[in-house]
Amino acid sequence: MIEAERLDDTRRGQGVNVVIVDDGLNRDWIERVHGTGRFGEGWKFEPGTFSSSQRQLRQPGTTPEADATHALMIAGNVLSLARNAVL
Repeated sequence: MIEAERLDDTRRGQGVNVVIVDDGLNRDWIERVHGTGRFGEGWKFEPGTFSSSQRQLRQPGTTPEADATHALMIAGNVLSLARNAVL
């Protein structure tokens, strides 16, 4: 559908930063599955900044895997096509 097979295999995301806005990412999972260097800095979640969420303060990359399933699925999709990108 997206014709991923037509992508040039030489770059695959080299020099590309991808932002995923979701419930959070788990850095350990990303590095375990896709290798080191794929997780960038991120930004910390501060309750009340964007909503009235009752969630606690979280540092980037520390969302438990069980709470980050959707974001990690998106991360996996991105890195399967652009393996050198940084999230």
